[in-house]
Amino acid sequence: MPLKPYQQEMLDDYAKFLSRTRELNDPAAAFRLTTKDTFNYEIPYLSIAETSPESQIPYVCLRVPTGGGKTMIAGHSIKTVNEKFLLTDHSLTLWLVPSEAIREQTLYMLRTPGEVLHDHGVGVHVIHVGPRDEGVQRGVDRRRAGVEVEGAVREVPHHPVL
Repeated sequence: MPLKPYQQEMLDDYAKFLSRTRELNDPAAAFRLTTKDTFNYEIPYLSIAETSPESQIPYVCLRVPTGGGKTMIAGHSIKTVNEKFLLTDHSLTLWLVPSEAIREQTLYMLRTPGEVLHDHGVGVHVIHVGPRDEGVQRGVDRRRAGVEVEGAVREVPHHPVL
């Protein structure tokens, strides 16, 4: 199932923003240029915190209405970030969801052969850390994952997916 035109346009604009951020080392300038190209006017950029080192980390919200394919866009955005900003094939992504139903839907799309997020080059290795750290209790191989999962995960008030 290919992306719908508006989903692809959103990811293309996001890719432009990330590429410009990398090139300029300035997410605010990249955001202004990208919104001017996209909407014919600049939209002010709101960083995480102007005075912190994190202010150079690109921070945006991709807004999509209910039923608009947020899970699909989020999955493809991982590949976009890796290719256009991090310049790597793999990265660590923490995917938080607001409900058990969305967690199950997301896991299904990422793990199931034949599903778009599994088969079409998104490049995600799923490490499921469920409520109350059940993924670790089932023996996730943390060395292979390249991430240490500790008790702090239990404090997260959402349902982690990967």
